[in-house]
Amino acid sequence: MDFYSRPTAHAEQSDTGPPGSQPPVRMPLTWRATVSLTHCVHYCVLYLEVVRAVELEFGWDPKKASANLTKHSVSFLTAAEIFANEIMERIDDREDYGEVRFIALGRVDTDVYRVVFTWRSENLIRIISAQKASRDEREIYHRATLP
Repeated sequence: MDFYSRPTAHAEQSDTGPPGSQPPVRMPLTWRATVSLTHCVHYCVLYLEVVRAVELEFGWDPKKASANLTKHSVSFLTAAEIFANEIMERIDDREDYGEVRFIALGRVDTDVYRVVFTWRSENLIRIISAQKASRDEREIYHRATLP
């Protein structure tokens, strides 16, 4: 399975879901990039930290969320929390869904999850399904994100 980091452009779609779907959940996130420059023999280290706050919204079909909770024991609220940490994502090309879907691996506390989602707008993510990551997916995630 080939995961890669977030693309710069996302497919933009106008609607937030079918009639009767739950309104988006707002979740402020902070993206951090740390750059270090090591110089001199005495281990003098300069750290530059860039912080950009992004507020993402999350939406989903309530019936699908209930079915997912029953089948996989993972709530979509928990699934949304992976976006507060490092994630790995790739395009879901297993089928033609009529929209661009992504599969993401991410963690909440110490648990790693696999979340299928699509972008509805620049800041709105529609969660389609979520489950705990398999052993192989956990290994892929930890190798990519742990130092």
